[in-house]
Amino acid sequence: MSTPSDLSLLQPGSPECLQEYSDVVMIALSKLRAISDYHSIAPGVSREMHKQEAGRHFDAVRGAFGMRVKPFGRNLPDHLNRELVLTEELASEWAQIRAEERVPLAIGIHDSAVIVFAHSVFEGVVHDLFTFDFRCNPESWESRFAKREVEFQQATQMDIHALRIAVWQKERNEIERQRSLQDNVNHLLNRCEVRNAEKYAALREVYKLNIDIVRKLDKLRQDLVHKTPVPSPISDAKAHLAYILRTTAMVFHCCGICLFDLPVAGIGMESIFLEA
Repeated sequence: MSTPSDLSLLQPGSPECLQEYSDVVMIALSKLRAISDYHSIAPGVSREMHKQEAGRHFDAVRGAFGMRVKPFGRNLPDHLNRELVLTEELASEWAQIRAEERVPLAIGIHDSAVIVFAHSVFEGVVHDLFTFDFRCNPESWESRFAKREVEFQQATQMDIHALRIAVWQKERNEIERQRSLQDNVNHLLNRCEVRNAEKYAALREVYKLNIDIVRKLDKLRQDLVHKTPVPSPISDAKAHLAYILRTTAMVFHCCGICLFDLPVAGIGMESIFLEA
C-alpha cells in the first residue's frame, strides 16, 4: 500500500513541518479575515443593491403616472397606505420603502452565511490538526487504535505505518462525523496538555478558551442550517466572527508549540488572539 501524500510522515520541528504548517495557518486565517471583511461591508452593499432595485422599480411604474394605484408593502406611511394618484415623488418614495423592507432579510442572509462559513473553516482546521498530529506523532495515537479492528489481509500485507494509516482513516471519519466541535476542540487541546503541560499552561494564561462559547457557536450553526426558516440580522454576528478568528489562531499557536515543536512566533498569530 502506498502512503497517501497527505498522510506522509512529518518530523516535528523540521523545516518541512514548519513550511507546511505555515501554509495551512495562512490559508485558514486568510479565509477567516476575508469572511470578516465581507461581513463588514455587506450591509452597505445590500442597501446599494436595493437602491438600484428601487430605481428599476421606479422605471417599471413610470408609465403609471397620473393613474390611481394601490401601493403594496409593509409599514407604509399613511399618505401611501391608500389609493392615490401616482406622481414621480410618490413613486420614488414607494420604491425606496419597498427596497428598505428587503434590507433586513438580505443582512440576515449575509449574517447567517458568514457564520456558517466561518464555523466550517474553524471546524476544518480542528480536523486538519488531528491529521497533522497523526503525521507528526503517529505512535501517540496507538492507544486510541488499540480496539480498532483491521482485516487479517491488511495486517499481514502492510508495514506498520500503512497499517496505522488504515486505522487512522476510520478514526478521522469518526472525528468528522460523530463528534461535536466542542468535543473535538477539547480533545485536541487535551493532547497539547499531555504532550507539553508547562507550555500549554502558559498559553492558556494568555488566552482563556471559553468552551461554552464554542458550544453556543456550534448550536447556532446547526440552527441556521436546519431550523431557521427566514434569516434575520444577527446582532452579535461580528463578535462571533472575531471569536472564531481569535480561537482559530490560538488553537494553531497552541498545537504548533505543544504538538509539533514549531517556532510559531514568526507566523503572526499572537496579534490576533491577543486582540481585545
